[in-house]
Amino acid sequence: MNVVNCDECNKEFVIEMKEKDVGQGITKIYFSCPHCKEEYLVHYSNVLILKKQKQIRDKQQEYNDAVKLKDRKKAQSRYNQIKKLQKALKKDMENLEKRMQQ
Repeated sequence: MNVVNCDECNKEFVIEMKEKDVGQGITKIYFSCPHCKEEYLVHYSNVLILKKQKQIRDKQQEYNDAVKLKDRKKAQSRYNQIKKLQKALKKDMENLEKRMQQ
């Protein structure tokens, strides 16, 4: 349970994540202050971003399995793939946020 203070009204509240369809296959993920209704953007998402997030989760599981089996070569390979996917995901998320702010 994450408790934060609102930047607008300075009241304390528990973060409750919300999703809102904003059209064109894009979802806004955010939370808001229950006192003053100030919204805090977490990120925007679309099919491409969801796909990359799933790929990262899958590679993370493969990495964990390789670590359990003490397969260092496979673990290092999966680690490198995760880092590459994370970098691409970050770029995609930043581009989508810029697009939404226009």
